[in-house]
Amino acid sequence: MSSATLALSLLAHIGHLPAAWTLSAPTWTASPSSSAAATASTSSSPRQNNGAVNSAPIRTGQVIFLNGTSSSGKSSIAEQLLLVLDRPFFHMSVDAINAMRARERTLELGPDELADVLARTRAGFHRAVAGMAQAGNDLVVDYVLSEQWRLLDCLAVLSGLDVVFVGVRCSEQELARREKARDDRQPGQAAAQLRQVHSYGSYDIECDTTTASPRDCALSIKQSLDQLPIPRAFDRLRTALPG
Repeated sequence: MSSATLALSLLAHIGHLPAAWTLSAPTWTASPSSSAAATASTSSSPRQNNGAVNSAPIRTGQVIFLNGTSSSGKSSIAEQLLLVLDRPFFHMSVDAINAMRARERTLELGPDELADVLARTRAGFHRAVAGMAQAGNDLVVDYVLSEQWRLLDCLAVLSGLDVVFVGVRCSEQELARREKARDDRQPGQAAAQLRQVHSYGSYDIECDTTTASPRDCALSIKQSLDQLPIPRAFDRLRTALPG
């Protein structure tokens, strides 16, 4: 499925997004394939001239994309990955983007307005991830793909990048226990997300935090980076998803 087709599929799923939006990735030079991007990940940084970034083509960053329900342990795994990976990765979370929005003004929004703001926030997050990676930054992304349009949008805007799709699983019973122990989660939220989040059927790597620690999951992911499947999960999903 081409990026243009993915864009049309996305617009069919989220009609409330402004029609003027485009789904094209940033215009930095990307590596020609996922395997090439992985090889290029040790290349030098963009050259600078008097503090300005040179316009010469640069290598794109690797994106380790953690997908799982809330309370599944994605953020904890991301923190451990930053400690065990050999290169300096950024941790990018949509929660951090949400925290930048004016809290009081957000609380004043009606349901429809809030839905629009959240959709724009998530779409902006996808593009922020793409922009960081296109500029040569390595990323660990933690996210909840609880709506299909989010995945379709990510497939479109992250096209041409080295994306490693990681499924972070956890049992429903353990998710409920974690939600009860926290004061920032609505009971039942994770269980409601569970079926959709892992419904896409294709990952490069999977881990289960029901019993495994974040550190163990991070080490397992790091080890698996040397033996990733070809084609990658995002490439398989672009072909398999309807649209």
